[in-house]
Amino acid sequence: MRLHCETIVAHIDTPWTRLASLTARGLLARKGCTYDELSRTLGSIGIEESPKSVELRIQRGAFRCSFFLQLVCALHADLPTALQRILDNKTTWEDACREIALAHLPEGAFSPRLSKRLEQAGIHISPTQLESRVNSGTFSFALLLQLSHVYPIPGLERFVDCSDVAKAASEADVAHP
Repeated sequence: MRLHCETIVAHIDTPWTRLASLTARGLLARKGCTYDELSRTLGSIGIEESPKSVELRIQRGAFRCSFFLQLVCALHADLPTALQRILDNKTTWEDACREIALAHLPEGAFSPRLSKRLEQAGIHISPTQLESRVNSGTFSFALLLQLSHVYPIPGLERFVDCSDVAKAASEADVAHP
């Protein structure tokens, strides 16, 4: 008899996960795509996800940056030239995520100074944790949105308004003083 053990992580609703959800749902709406269609489209680029899995991830805003890039590619969304170049040259989705984040962070960004700036927006992460997550390329899309609040990412405004990023930061700061 084999036992299957799953780690269940409770979803935490935050202004950042709500913004991640809104961003992905906005992309789906603009492309006129349902969750069933998205599941099939993701399959065409080698990403196997059930429609229900896709829907739950998007509704909760609980997905990695790599998943958002997969959405963008699967839906053939128009991309800024720099982002398109990164995706064209990627070896893995995680590599693309890492390159996007690192391209917009200044040298020496993994410092207490950046952590302090993020903390002012209600984001509590140590420089070591941030560096580890970014370098692994396995960070959440919400973290990319958070970083874009401190260091704007050119072209991201095609998917999410800068004012919505600022609003999420303000709401997160109020929620976690």
